[in-house]
Amino acid sequence: QQRMAENPNDADGWLILGRSLKSLQRFQEAESALRNANRLLPGNALVMVELAESILFASGSPEIGPEARQLIESALESDPQSQKGLWLMGMISAQDGDEEKAISHWQTLLTLLDPASGAATSVNEQIEAAQLRMAHAGVDSFAEESGMGSPTATGAVSEPAAAQPAVTE
Repeated sequence: QQRMAENPNDADGWLILGRSLKSLQRFQEAESALRNANRLLPGNALVMVELAESILFASGSPEIGPEARQLIESALESDPQSQKGLWLMGMISAQDGDEEKAISHWQTLLTLLDPASGAATSVNEQIEAAQLRMAHAGVDSFAEESGMGSPTATGAVSEPAAAQPAVTE
């Protein structure tokens, strides 16, 4: 932080500081550092995704807000293979109730991961959870249309763990 105070135009330094602060769970400070990196490196996909994640963590909310969403969308326009960007965009889609789109983002992400990695396992778990939510929604929809009422679920379906991305850039 002292080095950045002496060198405020060092974009890479701001990025390193922001990522370090984020790993220390000092999310508001990380957000501030990453905003500086984003100001100095506009359009950099890695910086945008890191900033979006810091905004999410600093908010304390599991919901990905509009600013973070815009950053992730812009990052993926710049780098469609941004692993953390694809993870978070899948979370956004699931948050919006668009399970098919969430699955699509996560399947794209899977092609970029080592199938034996923990990250791939986490992504597969999210895909399975999204598929269960889709199946459950289909049963509810059928029950409503047929006048049978909503069936009882046999188990809880996990919600996306937006605050715990499983991939890194």
